[in-house]
Amino acid sequence: MLAFRIEYLTGVVGAQDRADRRRAEWPPHPNRLYSALVASWGRGGRGEAGREALSWLERQDAPEIACAERVGWRDVVTHYVPRNDLPNIDKGRNGRTFPAALPEDPVVHLIWPAATPGEHRATLAALADQVAWLGHSSTLVAVRLVDEAPPPRLVPAATRNAEMSLRVPRPGRLADLDAAHEKGDLADPGAWQPYAKLGDPPPAAPSVHGEWMVFRRIGGVGMELRHTALLTHAVHRALVSRAEAINGPPVRAVISGRDADGAVTAAPHIAIVPLADLDHGHADGRIMGFAVVYPAGLDEDAVAYVDRTLAGLDHVKTSAGVMGVERWIASTPRGLNAQRYVKPSRHWVTVTPMMLDRFPKKALPAEEIVARAVQATGLPAPSRITFGAWPMVTGVPHVRLMRARPGRGHDRPLRHVLLEFDAQVRGPVLIGAGRFFGMGLCLPIADEQDDGAR
Repeated sequence: MLAFRIEYLTGVVGAQDRADRRRAEWPPHPNRLYSALVASWGRGGRGEAGREALSWLERQDAPEIACAERVGWRDVVTHYVPRNDLPNIDKGRNGRTFPAALPEDPVVHLIWPAATPGEHRATLAALADQVAWLGHSSTLVAVRLVDEAPPPRLVPAATRNAEMSLRVPRPGRLADLDAAHEKGDLADPGAWQPYAKLGDPPPAAPSVHGEWMVFRRIGGVGMELRHTALLTHAVHRALVSRAEAINGPPVRAVISGRDADGAVTAAPHIAIVPLADLDHGHADGRIMGFAVVYPAGLDEDAVAYVDRTLAGLDHVKTSAGVMGVERWIASTPRGLNAQRYVKPSRHWVTVTPMMLDRFPKKALPAEEIVARAVQATGLPAPSRITFGAWPMVTGVPHVRLMRARPGRGHDRPLRHVLLEFDAQVRGPVLIGAGRFFGMGLCLPIADEQDDGAR
């Protein structure tokens, strides 16, 4: 085992969250400690033993974290001061915020339970002893390498089980930090790792959906959420074409969604969902990117097949024009954060309307059609279903503005739906006939907020 004990000596954590600079970072991201260890190595003369120890550490799996769950937050006030941490900027009055967290327990442990540092242990201990602060220079800490640690509260997790994402070191991080230091630049945020709270209840039923691969729009044609089908069908065509070019024909059902005879496959296959600016006061519904959602439980060969197909995807040709895209792994901006779609909740609301697979009738009402569609995805039947043509989330369009398929009208009914379950379920929740092309994508609603409004 390898464990670092971090004690915040003043009980105050002054470190900005890279995802929202008006918030303090809590718990401390493992990458922040790693950067502090690298800084200790740099101040100590950049010895070879330190380089080897840090290179070894960045190759380890993401650590577990033992930290306080109850945290207070200091009110954020904007101060106007010169900025000295960025090159080539105005040195006049620049607004800055200094958020701070006030944890109930000022001690944090980062734990690598399976790591065996061997000869690197003494070097890492010496580097830890030299760390004087984490985050703002006023955040004084004592960091020690320890032989025992308390049980973790946060553990690395798959995306669909995650509560949050934290920055962690990955192979090559030392070289990146070293290069940024030599150029006088700020280093990039680094890699993000999903984390889950230990002991969270499991989902009520396994989802048919697994990991997300997010792509950000970087140029070209722009679209709104009402253009979902136009984008997702174009992405699907691009992936089928790439799969054939890269892997050779025939294209596997996991990408195409079709069996060898051309029929719609019953086998697990990818879904494509839009990621848009939603659910805040100024949300405008513009599509910021998209995600390719892997089926749950794919074998390694199928995962590799999809990975090869997605690697290098840099544009999508739609009937409205070409959209430039890039792979995106950060949790910001919020519209591109896949984590918001997988958190557990009892209440889920559509951000793209659900496409019913048949027209409601007296003998088969819409509620029954929706309940069956939800259960078909592996979730329990909802205890309550609320319908509306109107959008229930800021930035979401009215159903009459949507087209479930490019160039076609409403050949099947579209409905915005609010689902309530008896117990929490985990996302992603994709429901209805068009779910593999971005229709029926649901967003969780915080249970406490929803219950309090009743």
